[in-house]
Amino acid sequence: MTSSSSTAAGAEILTDCPDQLICFWPSVAKGSPTGSPCRFGRSQVGDIPNIKCAAMNRPKYVHNNTRFRVHYYKSHNCGSGRIGSTSARSQGTLAGTYVIGCLRFR
Repeated sequence: MTSSSSTAAGAEILTDCPDQLICFWPSVAKGSPTGSPCRFGRSQVGDIPNIKCAAMNRPKYVHNNTRFRVHYYKSHNCGSGRIGSTSARSQGTLAGTYVIGCLRFR
């Protein structure tokens, strides 16, 4: 299980994750995300259920470029199976041992 993700002090990793989106990548090479990312946006607090995107199958990297903490769940309705979360404007590596089915912006 993973908790919050963030970049180590002094380490800035630039990603192609536009403002107000949270992005997940399927792989990491030398500490940087690689592969085709899944991008999700939410202009207000709420859930994004029933996620179907290849990078959400055991994602290895996240960049939360939103103003919300985003929680991720195994279930497709955000009802149970919370895996972890990423703080607003944070990024970092993930365990990559789970499939994300739902995102909740808080």
